[in-house]
Amino acid sequence: MKPLTVQEANIGKTLTAGIVCTLAEKKAKRITVLYTEKITSICSYLIICEGTSSTHIVTLADKVKEKLENSGFPCIHFDGRKDDKWVALDFGQVILHIFDRETREFYDIEKLWRDAENVTGNFSPEF
Repeated sequence: MKPLTVQEANIGKTLTAGIVCTLAEKKAKRITVLYTEKITSICSYLIICEGTSSTHIVTLADKVKEKLENSGFPCIHFDGRKDDKWVALDFGQVILHIFDRETREFYDIEKLWRDAENVTGNFSPEF
């Protein structure tokens, strides 16, 4: 796996910070940030959070997508539709998963990525 350049690493951190900030502003629940660069080439950061309803999940996804696209970072892939219980957005170095509580507990992707470093505290002291 080829290591990221300093500029690429900074972009990943910047994207992650912007996503976490937007999620917090829109009242996402249980935001978790995992640093995955050392264990996979898929992404550098994986963000997992919850919405309180399907409407909230869609709103969170739309607001993050809008904010990043307006900043010059288009969403590469979006998976999930209205009334879904799980939406995923891929921004290249950062992948965001937004679940409802039951779906998050069922799939438990934090357990799947247990070898990743939990860096949630590096992005906001409020969690």
